[in-house]
Amino acid sequence: MQKTTIYTIIAFVFLSAAMLFSQNPSDDMELIHYRLGMRHYKAKEYTKAVEAFNRMLTFRPGHAPSHHMLGLCYLEQKDIPQAISSLRKAARFDGENTDVLKALADGYAANNEKEKAMAQLRLAIDKEKNSDKKSKFEKDMAMLLGAVKSQQATTSKTAYSAKTADSIVVAAPSAQSKPQPFMSKDTLLVRAAKLIADSSYQEALKETRFLLTKHPGKPGAYYYAALARLGLKQTKEALYNFKRVVADPQFGKSASEYVSLLETAAPLKDVKKGLNTTVKAKSEKVDSSKMAAVDTAKTIAPVSTQFVFPITDKLNFVIEDTSAKDGQRMLAALDLYLAERPDPAINQLRSIYQTSPRSKEADNALYNLGLIYAKLRLWDNAVPFLSKVNKEYPGSDVAAASAALLGHSYAGRGDADSAFAVFDRFIAKYPGNSKSLEVISAKGDLLFSQGKWPAAQSVYAAGLAIAATPSSKIEMNQKIGECFWKQSESAKAVEYLKVAAADSTSTTESAQRAVFRLADAYFKIKNFENALRFYRQAIARFPSSTDVPWALYQMGNIHRRGGQADAAIKVYDRLIGEYPGSYWASQAKWQRDDVVWENDYKEILR
Repeated sequence: MQKTTIYTIIAFVFLSAAMLFSQNPSDDMELIHYRLGMRHYKAKEYTKAVEAFNRMLTFRPGHAPSHHMLGLCYLEQKDIPQAISSLRKAARFDGENTDVLKALADGYAANNEKEKAMAQLRLAIDKEKNSDKKSKFEKDMAMLLGAVKSQQATTSKTAYSAKTADSIVVAAPSAQSKPQPFMSKDTLLVRAAKLIADSSYQEALKETRFLLTKHPGKPGAYYYAALARLGLKQTKEALYNFKRVVADPQFGKSASEYVSLLETAAPLKDVKKGLNTTVKAKSEKVDSSKMAAVDTAKTIAPVSTQFVFPITDKLNFVIEDTSAKDGQRMLAALDLYLAERPDPAINQLRSIYQTSPRSKEADNALYNLGLIYAKLRLWDNAVPFLSKVNKEYPGSDVAAASAALLGHSYAGRGDADSAFAVFDRFIAKYPGNSKSLEVISAKGDLLFSQGKWPAAQSVYAAGLAIAATPSSKIEMNQKIGECFWKQSESAKAVEYLKVAAADSTSTTESAQRAVFRLADAYFKIKNFENALRFYRQAIARFPSSTDVPWALYQMGNIHRRGGQADAAIKVYDRLIGEYPGSYWASQAKWQRDDVVWENDYKEILR
């Protein structure tokens, strides 16, 4: 009788396992963590549930139910800032789910942010179809309305647990508010914290740089550097530094909250809408002995892609005759500009045009004025001078260069319609011009930044037809491949990216993007053998690329999918060891633990 009971229990356990896990372990590998999380949540084992849901999110970062359940777990644990962060992500991925909206409202209410709570409840009421639930939401809204205070709470008043002996948080992070530092007991960090508290952000940044020269990799230094940069409105750099410490036990919680807020905020202030290109103007007027090259302009990062499509040429200051009086004045203006004195250089150029509007240098003066303003990214100032060249000197040798730069300037200031008009006129008026490929590529870039990938692809194809150099062919093939990638046509993306990545000696930016994206495309179509090969090739060819941690992470995932646990662990360990502060290293730690965990559960997973 006893044996029968034992066998019955064993049979019941395996039957339950069979019901819990699907018959296809490879498909169910991800959902197993979510299901275990639900089991722990129902058992009120919230810490274990949090761990399981986080593991699920390493597989599917956009899995709304896991973000939702994480938020509920954090609410149960009274960790309100983390709860709000998770529920905001859930709402971003599944904004129609009224349970998510209600939970987020509860989080805001618990954080004394009642206006935000009411906003979420209004959304839930508008979207809810079930009359009983709608009625309940309306009752909650009535209670909130009665409790609203006259002063709107704009930041969280909930401090993290004072049980953390080393530090406390003054206030929960806000992407817009003044940065609030940890008041750390680490004597090395006290000065940086005080400087930030006093709004001395530049001095705080100097202090953290000094700390990092003495203590490389110190998480606290990166955290305070991020706060300093946030105070200086250097949003992109702040985000990068926050991501370096999200896995740190002391600073990670606060850093993660900042990351969440910054990534869900409006596009970065220094990322311009429109054209993602480098401004250039190569002289077509005189030989190289009569031109002085200005340093390469910085690239403007595109809004819609992690990749940047630069036009890699140099700005050139054009002078007709250096021996003439106006030519000498032009040289003096150039010297001022190169000495980083743009204002007097601009005044000198204005004077040349105003005093000698019919001289040989007048059109050059206008063009050089537009060039300097474009280099300074003062697009509104650049436009009128470049427009004057085309209106007053249509036959000038710098007319084509001015038109190309004018299109860039319109795009730089966010006037896409005007930029398209200028680019189209240029293409019609100057066929075969040395700047034709630049303009075609820039037009494609502008379309790409607007998410018009089929149109951009067509324009890049026209560019490929006239590309004459190996580097320009690589660039056009890479951009066409990226367009197909954006349209989820991974097989077509592979076709063009293979061509762009074929020259293993090329070190251009386009070649670098092509080989990393080619590996991604192979991964997408589940050709893991080629994906692994090109991730390795990408790392070998471009070891300094910021995409290397991602490539290592993907390599580990490929080995893991193939059941090669030892190989996966080896790659994850390399990522964690070589890039300890990267976001993907923090994710690799989860994956590495999962490899071990899966081995413990391998009988159930079969």
